[in-house]
Amino acid sequence: MIQPNFVSLIVNFIFLSCLTLNLVLSEPQTHLVSQGCTPSKLQTSVNFSIIEDSVNATFRDIREQIITQNKYFAKAQQGYGENPAVSTLFQCRNYLSVHDCVSCFDVAAVKIRNCPAAGGRVVYDGCFLSL
Repeated sequence: MIQPNFVSLIVNFIFLSCLTLNLVLSEPQTHLVSQGCTPSKLQTSVNFSIIEDSVNATFRDIREQIITQNKYFAKAQQGYGENPAVSTLFQCRNYLSVHDCVSCFDVAAVKIRNCPAAGGRVVYDGCFLSL
């Protein structure tokens, strides 16, 4: 007869092994390969807070597409009134998990904000983002 403590020990070992395996295999591949900013050609009359709102909206849209639709390629466009439209394009490698794809997007979204409102691109091992 198997002791209850032994069964509990086996169950815990299997559970912790699965957790450890997932942690080891998770790799969003966020090593920066290249980046570049687009030269600004925007007029001084442009409302940059509205452009920032548009950038935030496209980032939310793309993140939502990755999470809810399991997309590895996503695009979004947003614009308000007389201000130029903001277009965002994202792609991650199709062998990444959805979690790793979102993680790569999050890292890229932070990095691309170093560019001025005109936009730019960042390329990582696992994904790229263009604004």
